[in-house]
Amino acid sequence: MLLSHYYGIMYLVLKMQINRLFEIVYILLDKKSVTAKELTEHFGVSRRTICRDIDTLSEVGIPIYTERGKGGGISLLPD
Repeated sequence: MLLSHYYGIMYLVLKMQINRLFEIVYILLDKKSVTAKELTEHFGVSRRTICRDIDTLSEVGIPIYTERGKGGGISLLPD
């Protein structure tokens, strides 16, 4: 029983992460650029979580560009 409960929780966590990853892509398609702070506020997660999500998207081939500092942010590379 405990093991099935654990797998149920893991399934929900992965589902939440996948939904967040897709929504990040949709946000980036809609906006030219967005900051990590905007994403943390939108999703209610830590900045570190957003950084991991951006790394994950980049690793699977989504052309994401990040720029630090004032005027920086997260964006999709142009075609």
